[in-house]
This record gives sequence, structure tokens and C-alpha cells, in this order.
Amino acid sequence: MKLAEEIRQGVARFGIVIVDMNDLKKLNDTYGHECGNDAIRTTCSIICEVFAHSPVFRFGGDEFVVIIKGRDYDHIEERAAQFRRAAEAADGQPWEKVNAALGYALYDGEETVEAVFRSADYRMYEKKKEMKGGGQSE
Repeated sequence: MKLAEEIRQGVARFGIVIVDMNDLKKLNDTYGHECGNDAIRTTCSIICEVFAHSPVFRFGGDEFVVIIKGRDYDHIEERAAQFRRAAEAADGQPWEKVNAALGYALYDGEETVEAVFRSADYRMYEKKKEMKGGGQSE
């Protein structure tokens, strides 16, 4: 893995973003899987647009992982806010709206790739809990 090698060499500068869609099963059960697939595509399009300089991976059915470096790393707070705004602006049918939680973590020089992933995942789940409690999406 390239990130692990960069860590070993002492030159690593990266972060991990995790985006998890909310209520995909409910959307599939209510409107059908094709509408659920449309929701996945819409969410992925926004993620890819916001994190245009970073690789985006679909991780599981409704989660996405972004490895951020460079510009996206340097502007992570702006990118997270940009994602939130784009998600809130998505309108139309229920499957055309974006309802997803975003969490991220930056490598601090003392962790492993796995530890950064776990930290981003934890933050995403905290955001998910906040959203279910009436908070705003991010």
C-alpha cells in the first residue's frame, strides 16, 4: 500500500473521508432499488465533484471512502462544507435528495492508515447520530 510506504518513509500527508448514506434501505423498500441506485449515483457524483483531486471508492453498499491529499487535504474544512451545501441543495424526488453523513480524519504523523480510517469512521458515525437527532448534514 502506498500510504503505508509513505508513513514508513516519514513523508505521509493524507487524510481519509468517509461518507455514509442515510436510510438507503428505507428508500429501496419504499421506491424500489432503481431509485436507490439513483440515490447512490447522485451521492457519488457530489462526492466526486467536491473531492475532484482525490480518489473516491465505494465501500460497501452505501459508503464511500476518499483518500485526500494535496488540495483536498489542504482545504478539508472547505470541502466538507461544500459537500454539506451540495447535499442540502440536491432537490426533487426523495431519491434525488442527498442524505449522508461525512466524517474525516487527517494523518498526524503517529498513526497507521487503519487508525486514520477508524477515526474518520468514528467521526462519520457521530455525525450520523447528530443527523438522526435533528442536526444538519455534513
